[in-house]
Amino acid sequence: SGAFPMGALNKLVFILNKVDPGNKLWKEAQLKATEAIPDVNVRNKIRKEIDNYFGTKQPDYWRKLYLIQNCIYGVDIQQIAVEITKLRFFISLLVDEDKDDIQPLPNLDFKIMQGNSLLEEYEGIKLFDEKLLEDQEPLQKQIEETKNKQSKLQSEYLFLHTKNQLTKTRQAELNNELKNLAKQLKKLTQPKKEGEVAGLFDAQDEANRKRETLKKLHKEFFEASGKKDKDDIRGQIHKIEWELIEATLGKENKLSKLKDLEKFKKSKNRPFFLWKLYFAEVFEKGGFDIVITNPPYVNVEKIDISIKKCINYFKTAYQKYDLYVLFYEKSISLLKQNGILTFISSNKFLSQGYGFLLRQFFLNFKINIIINFNFNIFETA
Repeated sequence: SGAFPMGALNKLVFILNKVDPGNKLWKEAQLKATEAIPDVNVRNKIRKEIDNYFGTKQPDYWRKLYLIQNCIYGVDIQQIAVEITKLRFFISLLVDEDKDDIQPLPNLDFKIMQGNSLLEEYEGIKLFDEKLLEDQEPLQKQIEETKNKQSKLQSEYLFLHTKNQLTKTRQAELNNELKNLAKQLKKLTQPKKEGEVAGLFDAQDEANRKRETLKKLHKEFFEASGKKDKDDIRGQIHKIEWELIEATLGKENKLSKLKDLEKFKKSKNRPFFLWKLYFAEVFEKGGFDIVITNPPYVNVEKIDISIKKCINYFKTAYQKYDLYVLFYEKSISLLKQNGILTFISSNKFLSQGYGFLLRQFFLNFKINIIINFNFNIFETA
């Protein structure tokens, strides 16, 4: 019913109201940011818009709109839960609207989404390689180091040759080393032959360009009002997402599986959820600050076969575990450094054998608090 994202929204609005009751600090920050605009006319126009922006709506309306657009995300396996949550967000905005100035409601399709939040695979095949969205700096550093090695060896070759000190043995060694370095550099920087998958550098470069486009399109979609505009932007987003899925399948020589996945292209129901693709703007910043989870409580013997095919990805799957064990591990992987996980679960992992690997896993993190009710609360939940 959207209780968790709504609870997060209300708590954040409450905090912002305490630290900045009339949105004065926020308005000052917006006005200050306009000082960087070089064109005086444009700067003055935007400053007027900001004045109007803060003068025509209730403070909580703008707080909620900003938080919904930038700070709150939700995933549920049931589409009806997604629709109810979006509806509650809309109603929450409407109660702070001026009845004489009702604005178009934002589009939440890429904020509150349907999917199996546990799986990033289909039939055991990983659908999206998040390495495609990793920072290219390590790769560029590797290229630079390879070029430096080349330069040093070439300098040594030239120096020994001019001094007439280049022996046949050293000449052969230098030629061999330079040849290997040239191969490494080509692999790092150049695409393969036409029709083949590009090299790692090219794939990352292309994926990063697509990530930037996705971020821009997500923002545009949130603000789009006309049906035609919405449909056009939604189509662009889906096209890019599936291009990145196809790139991963091609890299793993699994393109034959693409036909099986065609049925999910137009469907709202997904048996997987590609976190770092669908919420790319979050993981560009390292992940979520807070993850709040209410997982299903289902024994492994009763879970779907598609999940069983993917349990080898989880370190904590042990004996006849409960599904919530895997959700603990998945949720922690979504957090940024010093992020906080808040979890509602059974307490059996504290004492049962199947919780052994999970308890060991928790030793890598700081546990702030465990609230143990010690009675059958889940029987009457």
